[in-house]
Parts: sequence; structure tokens; C-alpha cells
Amino acid sequence: MDKEIKFRQKLKPEYVKSYGDSFHYWGYVDEGFTSPFGANQVVGSSQQFSGLQDSKGVDIYEGDSVYLAGYGVYEVEFPFYDLYEAKMENDVGEIVVS
Repeated sequence: MDKEIKFRQKLKPEYVKSYGDSFHYWGYVDEGFTSPFGANQVVGSSQQFSGLQDSKGVDIYEGDSVYLAGYGVYEVEFPFYDLYEAKMENDVGEIVVS
């Protein structure tokens, strides 16, 4: 399975109005690619895409909380072993908090 390599960053509230969304998504990271935002514009670090989607088809990123049958609410962390295992068992529910 090939995984899209993409990331997202959460913008500070004062920048959300300018960009129209609290998360800014960017991807297809090539060598030398950098974020379009400065450190003063974002909250926390970049969050990596897991390569998987929840039960509603929403991309799952590092830092999301996802319901996994048999686990309960699971905070997604890299590497995504538990998430991939749950996907193989068809146990991935929906994102609870992103």
C-alpha cells in the first residue's frame, strides 16, 4: 500500500480568519519542501497523515482521537502500528476529536 505523504498544521486563532480554516493542509513533501507558515502562525508541530481514513471517509492524522473497536478512543501516534492493525480488523470508527 502506497501512502500519500502529507501533513497539516493547526493555525493560531488570529490567522484562521485570513486562511479560512483552523487546519491548513499541505502535502506531497519533496526534498527541501517547507511549511508555508512561520512558527509564530501555528500551534504545535506538523501532524503527519496516517494514510488511512475513518469510517466516514475523513483522513486520519497524527494527534487525532479515533474510536477503535476493542481499544476505545485512541489518540493516533506515529508510527501508526495500532491504527493499521485496527484497519486490518475493520475496527476503525470515526474521528472523535481532531
